[in-house]
Amino acid sequence: MNLDKGMDIETHEQIWGSTSGPLRFEKRESFADDLCAVSALCQFSLNLLNLKCYLHKLKKKCAAGFAVAT
Repeated sequence: MNLDKGMDIETHEQIWGSTSGPLRFEKRESFADDLCAVSALCQFSLNLLNLKCYLHKLKKKCAAGFAVAT
């Protein structure tokens, strides 16, 4: 069941959503497994990005250290 509706911020008139009571939906298929797979892929990508940033910072720190030592 869904009572969602959108209102115009100036006129306060309803501009979208159900006008005849709640919308009722019947679940036909679950996509929970797909969402878990997408979530895992996003987490992996985030970890990879964090690793890339860490290695970039480490590379800059090492380059700065060697520049001072020479």
